[in-house]
Amino acid sequence: MQSAGAPTIKLSATAGGTYTWKVSEDTVYADAVVATLFGISATEAERGLPLTRFLQAVHPDDLARVSAAISLTLETGSTYRAEYRVVSATGKIAQVLAMGRCFCDAAGQPMEYSGMLFDLSPNETQRWRDEEMVENCIAAFKAAKHSGNKFVTYLLSMALIEIGQQAAEDMVHSDIVH
Repeated sequence: MQSAGAPTIKLSATAGGTYTWKVSEDTVYADAVVATLFGISATEAERGLPLTRFLQAVHPDDLARVSAAISLTLETGSTYRAEYRVVSATGKIAQVLAMGRCFCDAAGQPMEYSGMLFDLSPNETQRWRDEEMVENCIAAFKAAKHSGNKFVTYLLSMALIEIGQQAAEDMVHSDIVH
């Protein structure tokens, strides 16, 4: 039940996908958007799979960099932001943006790693201009801020910055500017 004054959220697949990695169990749980991008069935992704299953879809030229960034986040607890390519079982390549953070226990041991993933592929970048998606991200940002969820607020603020940057890049390359 929503409290009075809380923003209304209507999310769609264009808003991106979410994932959570239970580090000690080496189990990644992901929604259908992430599953599709990584060529995994939505059912399997929702039930959880080892991280290596997701890493198998990362483009070979990007794998070392992505693995190093994940390791750094586990070591430092810093936020994670990486653009890389994933390859589907059919060979289709998608450019993605992943953002997340590792949460540690009182002893500083990594416990959970959560984040969001966006498809930046050329045929998908048109979605950045989709008003409904932008409105959903803004509403989700307001709801997260209203509820006091600082991490989700931070992730959504990063997503909105990416949307703005992509829109600016699209304008530079369009006939509007030329």
